[in-house]
Amino acid sequence: MASIVNNRTLECNKCSGRMLVDRVFLSEQYLEIYCLVCGKREIFNKPESSGDIPKWIMRAEKSRLRVTGNSL
Repeated sequence: MASIVNNRTLECNKCSGRMLVDRVFLSEQYLEIYCLVCGKREIFNKPESSGDIPKWIMRAEKSRLRVTGNSL
């Protein structure tokens, strides 16, 4: 599982590397994150009801999309 650091980034609990959102597969029903260092992947189905970290990620992604003018 990942952990939120300084309310800005995600940290891998396995290797303490930075985790990023795989935006190719991002949707309201599916969320995938991966670690840049060890390659660990985490997949969340229905991220809005999967826990605190997926909810935090979805809020951040929706905020980013509003700024860029895209939609999710």
